[in-house]
Parts: sequence; C-alpha cells; structure tokens
Amino acid sequence: MSGIRGKVGPVALSWKTIPRGPRGTAQLEIDGGDTLTVSWRRDMDGIWIELPDGLYGFDVRSVRGDDGSLSFDLSERGSAAEWRGLRFLRAGEEAMAGAGGAKSGNAKVKAEMPGKIVKVFAVEGQAVARGDRLLVMEAMKMENEILAPAAGKVSGLSVKPGESVEAGALLLTVVGGA
Repeated sequence: MSGIRGKVGPVALSWKTIPRGPRGTAQLEIDGGDTLTVSWRRDMDGIWIELPDGLYGFDVRSVRGDDGSLSFDLSERGSAAEWRGLRFLRAGEEAMAGAGGAKSGNAKVKAEMPGKIVKVFAVEGQAVARGDRLLVMEAMKMENEILAPAAGKVSGLSVKPGESVEAGALLLTVVGGA
C-alpha cells in the first residue's frame, strides 16, 4: 500500500502516496484509519507543511551517524519544539539498532545521491568535531550541508566546488573519530 511508514510517538503513519519533489500533495493514513491530505513546499532551510488545521514551517538538518546512517533534526519555525534523530523508512526497511562490532575509528563520508559540490569548508588534515560543517552539496535543487559524523582529522578530501559526484562517491574520510 505505501512506500514510507513509521511512527510519531504512539501514532502509526503510512503514506498512501509517496511525497516527492520540491512541492506537492500526498495522502497519509493515520493508525490504519483516517486519511489526511498533506501539502508541502521546500525552501532553502527546510519545509512548509500544510495540514487541515494550519501551515507549519520546519528547519531541517541532515545528520550523518557514526555508522554512516542518515537522520534528520527538525525545529519548528516560530516555536521551541524540535525533534532529533528522525529516520525515514522505505517499504520493506526495518529500523535496526547498530551492531556493536569493532570500530576502525575512521568515518567515510559519501554522497547520498548524485549532486554538485557547492562549497568545501574542510581542509586536508583539519581537526573537526562531530557536527562540524564539511561541505555543501546541491542535490535535487536543494543545498545540503554535509556534517562531520565524528570527531577526528579530515583525510582523503577528494572533491572541490563545482564538481559533480555520483551517489555513493567517497567525498572524504574523518580519521581517528569517536
């Protein structure tokens, strides 16, 4: 039935139509019953969502985990409300806790999707803290900040502004992290 499902608190959500693109409308089923029409419009910092009871703005920041997973931090515009560590699951995907195996101390930073490098803040050999800005990449007409997934030193910086990259391309490594 849906491509994306999940929970917000105790409420189960299932998209009947999958939201795609910088703006649009989609159908969302709540707790296997009520259907809600959701409209959205992206801007430079996040997204505006229109629900039957009003229009809500959210600033969105992507966060790369130590294990390479992608999550999002949202803060509601004009409010103190914020949510951290949100993940979106695709059909057939289950939330999994990270396995505790051995760590190399290196965090590879790869492109999530094809795009163009807009700005590079990182410098080879630079010490970074988890969450420091490394670069900005434009993908799907949106600029996305790529942040340090762990503390360490930048190594193997392989991109420069204006360069196009493919999904999965290694952008740099943070060595000696965690």
